[in-house]
Amino acid sequence: MSVALEEWRGASARALDEIESLHRLVEETSETAPALTRQINYAYAALTLAHFQRYCRAVHTEAVDALVAVMPGPAALARVLGGVMVERRFLDRGNPTPSNLDQDFMRFRFKLWPNVEADDGRNRRRKEKLTQLCEWRNAIAHGDISHRQAAGKLVPRELDFDTCRDWRRALEGLAISIDAVMATHCRVLGCSEPW
Repeated sequence: MSVALEEWRGASARALDEIESLHRLVEETSETAPALTRQINYAYAALTLAHFQRYCRAVHTEAVDALVAVMPGPAALARVLGGVMVERRFLDRGNPTPSNLDQDFMRFRFKLWPNVEADDGRNRRRKEKLTQLCEWRNAIAHGDISHRQAAGKLVPRELDFDTCRDWRRALEGLAISIDAVMATHCRVLGCSEPW
């Protein structure tokens, strides 16, 4: 397991668990629960995607570091290659959409999604859920939820706690598969123990 996946299952999971606990507490004790829980759902969705993006960026960096570590020749050349592999990475400036992930991991001459989907048949649906979450995150962050709802761009149309939890479970499955397929690909590229 990569350090990135350990972090996703450790600190990130604890942070998201805290949001779930807050949601339950507000739902049980507040007279204005619907309005407050809606805002907590928005925070939960945005934070779930933020933590997943951090995982994806970290596992990408770990894979780069593993490759750089086994490169023959001058260490300076290896550092240059490592810098090129992360330069202008989509994960550093955009959401972890399926397309952005595909482009960033293609730097390893590796098609991420066919491998992730082959690793677990449920990942095709999980990938769709990632797309939904990215759309919702953008609507939340840019303050245009009602506009996107009216245009039919948000699936599901309303955001609830169960949907947030479902997205989180989907990203957990994707993280496990991404970790596994990247470790395998790094071995193919010559890294005996990428993580």
